[in-house]
Amino acid sequence: MKKYTREIIFSLLVTFCLIAFLGCQNANTNENTELIIFGASSLSDALTEIAELYEENNESVDIKLSFASSGTLQKQIEEGAPADVFISAGIKQMDTLEEQELIVKDSRMDLLKNELVVIASKGKEDKIKTMDDLSKPDIDKISIGTPETAPVGRYAKETLVNLELWDGIQDKLVLGKNVRQVLSYVDTENVDAGIVYKSDTKVMKNGSIALTISDELHSQILYPLAIVNDSKNKDKCNDFINFLQSEEASEIFENNGFSVLK
Repeated sequence: MKKYTREIIFSLLVTFCLIAFLGCQNANTNENTELIIFGASSLSDALTEIAELYEENNESVDIKLSFASSGTLQKQIEEGAPADVFISAGIKQMDTLEEQELIVKDSRMDLLKNELVVIASKGKEDKIKTMDDLSKPDIDKISIGTPETAPVGRYAKETLVNLELWDGIQDKLVLGKNVRQVLSYVDTENVDAGIVYKSDTKVMKNGSIALTISDELHSQILYPLAIVNDSKNKDKCNDFINFLQSEEASEIFENNGFSVLK
C-alpha cells in the first residue's frame, strides 16, 4: 500500500512540474515585445500617433518612444543606452553612428524631408518680411537650436552664414536644446523670432510663420532611420519600419507637415 502511495505521489509531482513548466512556457510566449524608438524632437507628435496605431494592429508589441535632439540621442546610443530604432533629423548624427558600427548599415534609409521657416512671436509678424529684417533693431532676440547638437540649429546657422547675417546677430541669439524649446521661446514671447522646422509649427499656439526659407540656403533636411546594432528585436524592428512607410503612417506624417520620401 505504501509503495502505491509513493508512486501516486511521485506521479502527482511529475504532473505538477509539467503543468508548471508549460505554464511558464505560455507566459513567456505571451510576453509582449518592447521596441524602444529614439526619435528627433520634431517627430514627437507624428511618431506618437503612428506608434499608437501600430500597437492597435500589433497587440504583442509595446512601443516606447524617447524624444530629444538628434545629437543627444546619438550620444545616448554611443554610451550604450537601450534602443532598437533611431530616427534622426540630421544625416551627420546617423553618419557618426554608422562609422562606429553602432547601427545596422543595411537597415539605413531616408524616411522624410522637412522645410525650415522663420516664426515670429505675437505682435512681431509684421516686422519680418525678409531674412535681413532679423538684423534690424525691431527684432531683439532670435532663438535657434544649438548648432552642435540640434540639426535644426545647424540648418539655421548654415542659412544665416550663407546670407552673411550670422556675425551680425550673435548678441541676439538664444540657443534652444531642441526645436520644441525654440518653438516654446517664441510662443511664450521670450524671443521675437525663431527658426524651426515647418512641421513643428502645427503645435504653435501664439506665434506665426513669417517666412519660408529657401532650400538652397542650407543642406537638405532629411530624416534617416536605422536599426541600432545592439537591438535584440531586429525582426520586429523591420516590421515597424515597414509600417512607417505604409499609407496610414505616410498620411500622419504629411498631416504633420513632413514630406514622405518614396
